[in-house]
Amino acid sequence: MLLDASSPEALAASSVIVSAAKGSDYWYGVAFNSLGQPKTVIYLRYSWSWMWYLKQHMGTINDLSQAACGLLIKAGATTVAACVFMVKAYFAKMQSVINQGISAKKCLRFRIPAPPLADISLVRFDLVTCRV
Repeated sequence: MLLDASSPEALAASSVIVSAAKGSDYWYGVAFNSLGQPKTVIYLRYSWSWMWYLKQHMGTINDLSQAACGLLIKAGATTVAACVFMVKAYFAKMQSVINQGISAKKCLRFRIPAPPLADISLVRFDLVTCRV
């Protein structure tokens, strides 16, 4: 089977969707990085009910994640501060996208690079039609 380099979304759409945790689906797909190379990625799509669950609990999740940064005590205060900053930035972005999705009556789908290699050019957040 030949990969159609002009249509990475078509490649992803042809993947098998697996039901994951409550309110989400995940599947493996192929996307093209910034150099045009095909790479394996993981897609995760939230359901409408999961979007509302996250909206209601994002503050708690954020607080617990920041508290987890405190477990890096041996790493030093600078590392802990950097961890807290990154957690705050990540959850601010997530909260913004979740709020946008709920306002638009859409659900969050994001794409991340499949291990073992992390390629930041493959990370993507999209608002899509919610699954039934």
